[in-house]
Amino acid sequence: MKDAILCNLKKYYEFFKFCITGAMNTLISMLSYFILLKIGVYYILANVISYFIGMINSYILNRKWVFKSKDPLIKTAFKFCCVNVVALGLSTLILYLFVTILRIDKFVAQLLTTTIIMLINYVSNKFFAFKKS
Repeated sequence: MKDAILCNLKKYYEFFKFCITGAMNTLISMLSYFILLKIGVYYILANVISYFIGMINSYILNRKWVFKSKDPLIKTAFKFCCVNVVALGLSTLILYLFVTILRIDKFVAQLLTTTIIMLINYVSNKFFAFKKS
């Protein structure tokens, strides 16, 4: 039983580390977003700026800790940026739909959007940006 539990833990360890990294990035991004909203920055611009702040932290942790990439820095950075530019576009679109169309509170909409984008990011990073060579 103990071996089966350990086997399952190892199997999901990478995703668990990604979730921890994602939680840290979310905290950094959400704090940045909240501060930017409080100082009067338009919510779409605040989303873009806070996303890039979280993205820097995300790249460092995902490359070194989660996926332990040995690929050249330029290669993974380029792929990571591609994934995140697409994710940012989706994030902005989803946030806009939640706030403008569905009339969801901007902060709640950001939480919902972040959850959706986190799942997309994990799959994209695992199988594209940090794919094992």
